[in-house]
Amino acid sequence: MLRDDVAAQLDEIHERTQEAFGQRDAQALMRIYSPDLQYRERAGRVTSHAELAGNVAKQLSSMHKGSTESVRESLDVASDGETATELRRMTARYEVRAFGVLHRAWRISRHTRSEWIRSQGSWQIARLYVLDYTVTSERV
Repeated sequence: MLRDDVAAQLDEIHERTQEAFGQRDAQALMRIYSPDLQYRERAGRVTSHAELAGNVAKQLSSMHKGSTESVRESLDVASDGETATELRRMTARYEVRAFGVLHRAWRISRHTRSEWIRSQGSWQIARLYVLDYTVTSERV
């Protein structure tokens, strides 16, 4: 499989994931990850698919409004076209409301290395390494 074909397929997945985030759809958001996911946080802690799904569902349920965007820095595709490694920078904005009056927002920046696998014609992230992660508070 050609690199450009893989890049286009991964771009479609990232677009669907961004839409799922904005719509607060945790199930759709988690489809990007393999059931055997190993999500390694910057501090080294490894999170499973089930634990990450619970965290994502909790965060999205409290989110009033959100958006995300990301940029690929690099993509290496194995010669067999069944695995790929991607470096990506992502920025998300996350806003919550309390009692319909109080507002609070955060900007989350994350730099990751994702190891993708292709299984049954579909791409999923098998391992994700958070290389850098920052959260800043914003005025609403």
